[in-house]
Amino acid sequence: MIKTLFRLWILPLFVTASLWAGDVATFVNMGFSNDGTIFFFSQYGYDDHRKEVYAQAIFVDVIHNDYTTDGLQYHSIPSIPQSGDTLDGAFLELVERLASMRKHYNVNFANKGRIIYASSVMRETARIFFSKTSENLKFRDFQDNRTFDVTLHQQITNPKASTFTIDFSITKADGTQKNYQVGSPSITRAVSHYEIDRIIVSPNGESLIFIIAMRMPTAIGTPNVRYMVEAIKIEK
Repeated sequence: MIKTLFRLWILPLFVTASLWAGDVATFVNMGFSNDGTIFFFSQYGYDDHRKEVYAQAIFVDVIHNDYTTDGLQYHSIPSIPQSGDTLDGAFLELVERLASMRKHYNVNFANKGRIIYASSVMRETARIFFSKTSENLKFRDFQDNRTFDVTLHQQITNPKASTFTIDFSITKADGTQKNYQVGSPSITRAVSHYEIDRIIVSPNGESLIFIIAMRMPTAIGTPNVRYMVEAIKIEK
């Protein structure tokens, strides 16, 4: 999958202590390209240690399940947030800066794809230490009349060098089934827990985007939450 050490996730942002929700990044679906081969997403929040709001934007090559050569972008602004701040200052500046790149990849903000699975569990338990070796999801896509059986396998014995893969099957209305696997178990990360936050079907129906929420250990014990994606082509 992603070839670099950081894959498709934000650099670990270690915090000392914070009353803000910035250690749980906000994920933003920025849309697909018109041909469905590029997925654009961002995440942003507040780094209490550096006293700055940050944002990361990533252009994902869906076919190769990797970000594009120029697709990993980061921006931060020194800031001391006040009560009620949305923490999106760096995000808005970064989106503005990447306008020409977005047009180069023909990304349409309105082409969000279709969410076929979404979980609220990670956000509700982001500060709770809990790990399991696998997560199984079974659900139906009523629009396309097919059933998904998804299992995330994670190896987290060493939270400083953990890995995961996703095995899933799609069963159509006529009973035909196709099996898939996505992820690279050879790539390790400093993550104590992985969870599927949501699954998106591309606008053309030819690929899936798995949004993975990651709990990343910090020096004070309260984990940060960051996001990465896995992309895979599927049969329509």
